[in-house]
Amino acid sequence: MGRQLRYAKEILQKEMLRVGELCETKKAYYFGYIIHRLLMCALSRRAEDDRDHYGNKRLDLAGPLLAGLFRMLFRKLTRDVRSYMQKDSGSHQVTPSPHVDFADRCLNSSGGATNNNLMS
Repeated sequence: MGRQLRYAKEILQKEMLRVGELCETKKAYYFGYIIHRLLMCALSRRAEDDRDHYGNKRLDLAGPLLAGLFRMLFRKLTRDVRSYMQKDSGSHQVTPSPHVDFADRCLNSSGGATNNNLMS
């Protein structure tokens, strides 16, 4: 019995629900909940869910969509400004200033443009 239990724990830890940091107990409860719902549906004690129904879809909220759009357009703006400065300088070699690379530092950081990123 100990060998089967170890095998079940190993599968639960490594193969099932790899997203997030769920402990074994929470994973086991979740699988129990899913199996319970499946059994209730199979015994006709619960109505089936329609996964294609609009109410069951995830929606992207305005904040993350606007943040992605801002990030994309801000990068384009900095590229355009950089290329304009290089074209305008003619044959002179333009060295990138810290102000031009400011956009890359802000956008490439993991937390976005926070006060800590603006200070560095």
